[in-house]
Amino acid sequence: MIPASRRERREYAVLLGLLAVVTVWSAIRPYDLADYLLELATPIAGAILLVATARWFRFTPLAYRLMFFEGLVLLIGAHYTHERVPLFDWLKAPLGWERNHYDRFAHVAVGFLLAVPFRELLLLARAHDRALGR
Repeated sequence: MIPASRRERREYAVLLGLLAVVTVWSAIRPYDLADYLLELATPIAGAILLVATARWFRFTPLAYRLMFFEGLVLLIGAHYTHERVPLFDWLKAPLGWERNHYDRFAHVAVGFLLAVPFRELLLLARAHDRALGR
């Protein structure tokens, strides 16, 4: 594996730091504590897994940035619950929506933001299979 450059390591540290700040913000008086804890598990477990496995597998900088933004989407939804995110409440009237569609936005974000990291994992699995002669 090619070691990360100093610039990449600094960027990863900044992304982790920002994720930590947003996590602390999201923990301050969440709308529904039980829902919050459930929603919080995914981005926190993902960040821990990425840090723990970085020694053996490193994603591209683009993949880390996309996963960071997905974490933000999840943490914001966890704080307010997905149906109460203020920005999407504000958009209801101008767009003629009857309800808050942040949940739909979050589902689209999963597909869009995690496509590159999943592609990188599939390429890693393919390379592993080739190395084993499969």
